Amino acid sequence: MTVRITYRESPLSDGSAGEVHAGDRLPWVEGADNFAPLASLGWQVHVHGTAPAAICDYATGVKLPLHEWPWTEATRRAGLERDALYLVRPDGHIGFARREPDVAGLQRYLDRFGVSGPLA
Repeated sequence: MTVRITYRESPLSDGSAGEVHAGDRLPWVEGADNFAPLASLGWQVHVHGTAPAAICDYATGVKLPLHEWPWTEATRRAGLERDALYLVRPDGHIGFARREPDVAGLQRYLDRFGVSGPLA
C-alpha cells in the first residue's frame, strides 16, 4: 500500500532530493526502519548515507534530532538520494529537502515557520 497524499505546492514545502520532493510523505525504506523515529512526532533530519559535518554540527547545536542510515539498494529504490538532507515534519511529510548540506537554507526554513530549538 502506498500513501499518495502530497503537499508539494504547500508553503511548508521547500526543495527536493532524488525522486522525493518536499511535501511528499517520507518514503519507507525496506530493512532500514526509518519510520521508527516518527513516533516522536517532532521535527527531525534524515540522511541515508553519511550526514555532512555541517549538518551534524547544526543539528547538535539546535537540538534537532538527526537520524542516519546506511545507503542501500532499497534506499535507492525508495527514491531517496545518497547523503541528502531531508527535514521531516511532525506529520511525517518532508518539509525541506536538499542534495547538498544547505545549513543556511535549513535555518531560514525553520525561522520562516517559527520553529526554534530545542526541537527534540
